[in-house]
Amino acid sequence: MQFQNPWGALALLLAVPLLLLYLLRQRHREVRVPSTLLWNQVLTQWEAAHPWQKWRRNLLFFLQLLAVCLLALALMRPVWKTSGTGQNSIVVLDVSMSMQAEEDGTTRLERAAQGVRTLIDGMQRDGEMSLILAGERTELLVSRSRDREAQLRLLEQTRAQNGGAKLEDAVQMAESLRNDENNAAIHVFTDRPLSVRDEHVVVHNVALGSENVAMTSVSYSRDSRDGRLHVLGLLHNYGQGKTVGVELWGDGALLDVRECALEADGPANVLFEGLDPSLRNLSLAVSEEDALAADNRAYCVVQDSDKYRVLLQTARNVFLEKAILLRDDIELYKTVPAEETTVEGQYDQGQYDLLIGDGWTTAGLPESQDIWLIAPQSDNAWFTMQEAGDTAVRAADTADPLLRHVDLSALRVAKGTGFAVEDPATRTLAYIGDEPLIILGEEDGAKRLAFGFDFHESNLPMQKDFPILVQNILAWFLPLKEGQTGQVAVGDTALISLQGGAAHYDIRLPDGNVLQGQSARQFTETQQPGFYAVTQYDGSGGVLTESGFAVNASASGESELRTAGQTDGGQAAQASELWRRWNIWPYLIIAALLLMSLEWWVYHRGA
Repeated sequence: MQFQNPWGALALLLAVPLLLLYLLRQRHREVRVPSTLLWNQVLTQWEAAHPWQKWRRNLLFFLQLLAVCLLALALMRPVWKTSGTGQNSIVVLDVSMSMQAEEDGTTRLERAAQGVRTLIDGMQRDGEMSLILAGERTELLVSRSRDREAQLRLLEQTRAQNGGAKLEDAVQMAESLRNDENNAAIHVFTDRPLSVRDEHVVVHNVALGSENVAMTSVSYSRDSRDGRLHVLGLLHNYGQGKTVGVELWGDGALLDVRECALEADGPANVLFEGLDPSLRNLSLAVSEEDALAADNRAYCVVQDSDKYRVLLQTARNVFLEKAILLRDDIELYKTVPAEETTVEGQYDQGQYDLLIGDGWTTAGLPESQDIWLIAPQSDNAWFTMQEAGDTAVRAADTADPLLRHVDLSALRVAKGTGFAVEDPATRTLAYIGDEPLIILGEEDGAKRLAFGFDFHESNLPMQKDFPILVQNILAWFLPLKEGQTGQVAVGDTALISLQGGAAHYDIRLPDGNVLQGQSARQFTETQQPGFYAVTQYDGSGGVLTESGFAVNASASGESELRTAGQTDGGQAAQASELWRRWNIWPYLIIAALLLMSLEWWVYHRGA
């Protein structure tokens, strides 16, 4: 038996005043006498000389004392524990990449699934089971189901993913589902160390323990003299020192194999030099088989050396020019307003990836062209300009990605122009007074941004956040190309660099399936490691450009396979049986109430 509230024992102190009450005021047997005059005088003198009287047995006292003890025991909330598996179960199943590891002819996920099947087969007729999958995202697959066939069918369809697992979040979800009334047991099937203190949680570690070698990343660089490629791979050895073969693959063909000496429990580099500069898809693979095949290969895509073409029309905005050139993937072209005073019809479609107009006359805006306007000089179909009398600027939404790490509270504008827009898709980034000062939107796949003030008539270029603001804006217009963002991990978001005039794109996944008609610049379906091919189309269906990016398995923390039976600080529950708790305190309260009723009956009977 255990006590959930030991402090409830303090209620036993109530027995002290009860005992004093009976010691100081003893009850006597009633006897009829002719007169009490003389007795009262003698009794008063005797009580003054004897404040503590001899204890006399009293049934009422014992009944009251026992009731106090029962109430104190109930406040301590005792529970009685009996062994059992619980009628209802909540299963947390780890589906991270390491569960793909094959040991003794079966994968860890297969052993975990067999354990879940054993629980399903042992369920009582009215028993319920919930199933939670712990991967990159925690997913409640089944909730309080009694359908064994459906549970087994969903379990059979479950596959290990290529990312990590948020086990703690999954266990918290399981604990929130558990109800004390149904005695649900939480079973966690994993190969990771896990610390739990809840007596209702049982951890089943399905790992047997294996050594492993992981190819963690691959990158490339170009020789500045002849443009030939140099490919660098990073490996990590989770085991004893050894020598492994590393294969270099380019555009689907095996190009080279080299041996790499690995020290015990450490990283190592492998370098391939002087490769054909026309290669596009590169990958490095560990040639020796081990327990986990998912982390034996890493991928990268060689990007074109072409840079973004940006046209800046300004008279003397040196601050903006310097902030733009912080990006090394941009070729900046400059004109002055005297050379070209209008936008409409001046630029060929697709000639520039971004037009920046500082003081442009914008009676017309080119279609399907990304444009950043600064202090525009005329109205157009997008907005109408109107004077703003205030000088203080406030952000509309400080959490907007374009204002990340940017504080506009200190921005002051000597002369600002507000915008009036009717397009509901246009949103406001900042206000001057009550008028929109910075607006942005998209139309027909083209992005547009407008600032209603001249940078020279504000303190914006002097703000320390100015370069950050410019980089946020450029990242919105011109996402970093895939080759410059480094490795994209499974589950991460890949930024698709849409060319000007692109209406949509198709993307071919590593398994050969094609997702058609995509338009979002942020692509999130990156669950498969390998090469992704992107084909962009214009409004008439013509191919504009073909590109690609690579996605690699999330090897961090998942490639360490020597986790058999490990616990975190020795706190993980590894018991083979689960304890069922029975609350006793309600019965104690009922017993105390019965005793108090008995005491009342005895008192009125005169016992």
